[in-house]
Amino acid sequence: MIDWISVKKEYDDIIQKLTDTSLDRNTRGDLQRKSSQLFKLLELNKNIEEAQCLVNENKELVKAETGELKELYELEISSGEEELLKINKELEDLLYPADERDSS
Repeated sequence: MIDWISVKKEYDDIIQKLTDTSLDRNTRGDLQRKSSQLFKLLELNKNIEEAQCLVNENKELVKAETGELKELYELEISSGEEELLKINKELEDLLYPADERDSS
């Protein structure tokens, strides 16, 4: 399980370090790469939280509805769950990139 608070703190610390005008080129480049990766992770986490919230809301709404509205909520749930799978796959790919040497 990822500690998203720690990831956000690390990202904020790196952004703060990047404001230092005395950083050498290599250090600045390393920090920029790391901040970019952490930003992508945080964005994916935000997208997961939003999609999960929508799925949960629709699951609550579907309980109280019938007919076409119920079908619409069920479609939204299905769509949201597919979106969650896609985002989680993106997160997994970012966290555990494929080893180029394994693609034989």
